[in-house]
Amino acid sequence: MRFKMCVSVLLLCASLPGAAQFDEVVVTIYFSGTNLDGSMWNDSDSPFDRPETVASLHRAQLADDHHHKGIVDGIVQNLTNDPFTPPWAEQLDKAEDIFDERPACSGECVILNLVGFSRGAVSTLHTAHSFYANEPSLKKINILAFDPVPGDRLRTSAIFVLPPIAEYVGFYANDERSLGFAPVIPSDANTDEAVDLFLVPGAHNTMIGSVYRNGHRDAHGESESRLDPISRALRIVATELLGSSAWGAVRFDPDGNGSVAMDWYEGQDDAAALRDQFVNNTLLPIFDSYYGFMREFSLVAPADIDFREGWSGGDCVNTDTADHSRLSQRCVYTDGFNGTPIGQSDGPLTGVDDLHWVDDFVNGEYRLWRLIEERGRFDTDNDDIDFAVDNCRARFNPDQIDADGDGYGNVCDADFNNDCIVNFLDFSLFSSAFLSTDAVYDTNNDGIVNFLDLTLVVNMFFNPPGPGAGSCGS
Repeated sequence: MRFKMCVSVLLLCASLPGAAQFDEVVVTIYFSGTNLDGSMWNDSDSPFDRPETVASLHRAQLADDHHHKGIVDGIVQNLTNDPFTPPWAEQLDKAEDIFDERPACSGECVILNLVGFSRGAVSTLHTAHSFYANEPSLKKINILAFDPVPGDRLRTSAIFVLPPIAEYVGFYANDERSLGFAPVIPSDANTDEAVDLFLVPGAHNTMIGSVYRNGHRDAHGESESRLDPISRALRIVATELLGSSAWGAVRFDPDGNGSVAMDWYEGQDDAAALRDQFVNNTLLPIFDSYYGFMREFSLVAPADIDFREGWSGGDCVNTDTADHSRLSQRCVYTDGFNGTPIGQSDGPLTGVDDLHWVDDFVNGEYRLWRLIEERGRFDTDNDDIDFAVDNCRARFNPDQIDADGDGYGNVCDADFNNDCIVNFLDFSLFSSAFLSTDAVYDTNNDGIVNFLDLTLVVNMFFNPPGPGAGSCGS
């Protein structure tokens, strides 16, 4: 690996007096899929006639002093090269170049976000493995992988074992069938971070912008705009994850900076209303008539109709011998890529443990929504506090003052006796503290308990505190 150590211009400059140093630096590297590139945020340059998701996220990401971004164009596959021997080392070199241009910090101070599609998603795993082994500045690696497909004759399984500091969120296309398109499920045996796997309807390209009915590129099928909810849902998830504090609080231009818009809030600040909007307008339509018609197609590119992915044994078929009509499950490489020859995968995608449909409903909520709510930014009150830890989720309170330590910030807590309801008992306690400096009753945190604080007490009468991170169920 060729990190530029102390001789690099960046680190040399950082050592000079007066050079800017940050406590934390966030580096986000995007990896395009095969024959895709960073220009495809523009629908006129995209093979899908729609902005491609990885390029759009890169385009829309905002920059500041301690956030650094870059994009690695996809591997070029054509008739003059060997399409099943991709130049992985070149992709890693390009990622290293982006990383080496980061702002300076000291110690374990870098959050590294890796976002990729197809072979680009495989490069996220390759990069995570290499950087973890060689770059001591990393304190966290976050990976967002859209259908990681190696399309390779032989790969070492080592890079598909997640490093201990790597969080992984992967989306897998249920209906891809083309030869060479078996995805990789990385091993989570070593990581101490969360790993989430989601099964998405549609073909390989559907999840990142294609609205062609067979899920592939232009000239392969009829355009169908009703497939838009699939890529839109995953873009929302991407911006929420990247925007969270655990992923370095990456921010995006709400208008997409010329690409597809990134503001799904659309001025709405009510969390429950946003949840219903996401579920009813984006998530559930994926599984209605918007998607069902895709089943009428082979979901392989026409030129590949006799070259569907398979393996010997199990429920999925061997492409050389079996009846293609029996191919009901997508093939997959499990437990890390094991070097099986191309076209001979390990087993069915549906046999992977902990792989759940994006509309799975668990413990009273959609699992994908739980991901947004519990691990996304979802900052409906715009105070730069993640929803899951915000002690006043509907009120702007960046200081998070919670004088009585009950999990509800002062600005949304008139429940002074902590019985989960604001009533006359609380009013009595408040009256006793009137015109004092008691911080528990100072709901607007201005140093004095007065009529301004009384307003909150009155407005919250017969309601629970919050909503926040306390234990009253709100």
